[in-house]
Amino acid sequence: MAPPANRLRTARDFIRFYFGPELWRLALWTVIKTAVSFSVIGFSFYVSHLLNRLNDGRLTKESVLIFVGAMLLIELVLYLVSLWVQVGAARCIVSRRAFVQRQLLKHAVSMRQPYFRQFSEGDLMNRILKEIQGVQSRFFMFSVKGLDAAFLGLALLAVIAKRFQPSFAAIALCILLLGVLPLNALAKKSSDVFSSLIQKESRYTEFTRESLENIRELRSYGASSLPISRQKELSRALEKDENKRARYNAPGRYLSQFTVYLAMLVLLFLTRDLSAEGKLKVGDFYLLFQLVGLLFGPVVILGEFPGFFKQLRVTAQRIAEILEADDGLSYTGERLKSIDQLYFKNYSFSYPESEEAALKSVSLELKPNEFVCLVGPVASGKSTLLRQPLLLEALGSGSFEIQGIPAEKLSADGTDGALSFIGQEITLFAGTLRENLCLGLEKVSDEALHAALKQAAFTFPDTMPEGLDTLVGQRGLTLSGGQKKRLALARAYLSPAKLWLFDDVLSAVDASTEAQILEGFKKELGRRSILMATHRLSAARLADRIYVLVDGRIEAVGSFDELAAESPAFQALLQADQQKEVRHA
Repeated sequence: MAPPANRLRTARDFIRFYFGPELWRLALWTVIKTAVSFSVIGFSFYVSHLLNRLNDGRLTKESVLIFVGAMLLIELVLYLVSLWVQVGAARCIVSRRAFVQRQLLKHAVSMRQPYFRQFSEGDLMNRILKEIQGVQSRFFMFSVKGLDAAFLGLALLAVIAKRFQPSFAAIALCILLLGVLPLNALAKKSSDVFSSLIQKESRYTEFTRESLENIRELRSYGASSLPISRQKELSRALEKDENKRARYNAPGRYLSQFTVYLAMLVLLFLTRDLSAEGKLKVGDFYLLFQLVGLLFGPVVILGEFPGFFKQLRVTAQRIAEILEADDGLSYTGERLKSIDQLYFKNYSFSYPESEEAALKSVSLELKPNEFVCLVGPVASGKSTLLRQPLLLEALGSGSFEIQGIPAEKLSADGTDGALSFIGQEITLFAGTLRENLCLGLEKVSDEALHAALKQAAFTFPDTMPEGLDTLVGQRGLTLSGGQKKRLALARAYLSPAKLWLFDDVLSAVDASTEAQILEGFKKELGRRSILMATHRLSAARLADRIYVLVDGRIEAVGSFDELAAESPAFQALLQADQQKEVRHA
């Protein structure tokens, strides 16, 4: 379970959440790396002793070969060990990252609509998928690698002071610290750019997602070049920040190298007299340069500390925001296993961003196994009323009961799994027809799947070689709007839920297909409780009761024949529907 976001502010909970049981493995890799580094120091002492004994410590061709060969061997060993440690540590981090992402996704999925108004989809995706990586890698650099570097750096300086002179260690330390100061300044500037960069990356991700989803509309309006021009603007802004960051980051490693080489030159200059007096032999020079050279890694990490810390704080804060944010809904109580009745009495509802109420004193009842239709002009409140049992928004005023229980006494997921909902926009996943049909179901036979598809007048699988295993593409890209509706209807037929909430399920189908769908639909009448919003009055003829909504209010209630005879609002809808049928005939 993910801890509350405010507890992530403490170091213990932060480490436990982002690393968990993988932390000891990361520590083990660090110990291995440190042990190898100290082995290199021991090896350097051995080579130094060998060079001092060879030709009485004089610089010869043979000693130069040993000198260079030993340094190359050490560099190779350090590179291979570092690579091995990096791969091992990365494996641990990736394993834990998947767990953390699941926790964040679980938290987001448990939220209702107000939560998602706080983040754009692209921003939320960026934080969960990409910025988690930044938090973990930067913390690893800041803590585990930092401890290794600090321990190794102090040990190297102590060895230099002990083996040579304390002044040598002090001089090397001063020069290296002077090199760290500009590194710190560059790292801070890079971090300032980083904050702006991740926000622009989120906008870029969001725009790319929108462009790919709406490519059909863009083409139909001849605006397929719009994403390209907009992409250029966004990429220029990204490129500008990336270039700034690169300018600040690039000099760092070279500045560290220059600092180390400068320390070597200064020490070489200071030891010239000792060398002339024979107090320092070639092996001693080798050891001194090797120890100073090993300080390169600690200097780089020490120089990047402020930048890493600031970037870690920024990314960790953005992840914590996901956990801190909630939907603000106060549903507390039980979760229903089955629903077949709804009751509204003088119920009013407003969306947070709207000053005008979407529903105004609505009274409606859906009894067990009844079929109730909602009709009305566009933006009359049909979809809003239909979505209330989903508990996606804060409740309105008035009375609203589900299965005889006031909605405010249900839990936030009180109706999840107890109803089937088909909205105006059909949700499909990039999988097969079978996977999209069996949403939330286990072990459904092919016979049951084909029967549900037939009842929904969906014959597409019969024409495809892969049948039920045909891929539907991202968000059902390979299917038409009508096919998506019928696939969703087949999914509802397979569901054991007793309550159906259908929003304009007959849109995007022709008259012939509509007739086939209604034939299959009739088989469910009297077996389920159905609340349907529709613009197609052919379905309303089958309803036990029809509610006519106009501007968020219920204007009339009755059977099809009663309303056709007595309700002007329904008569206007019926006339418009008949004219539409004539145009399409």
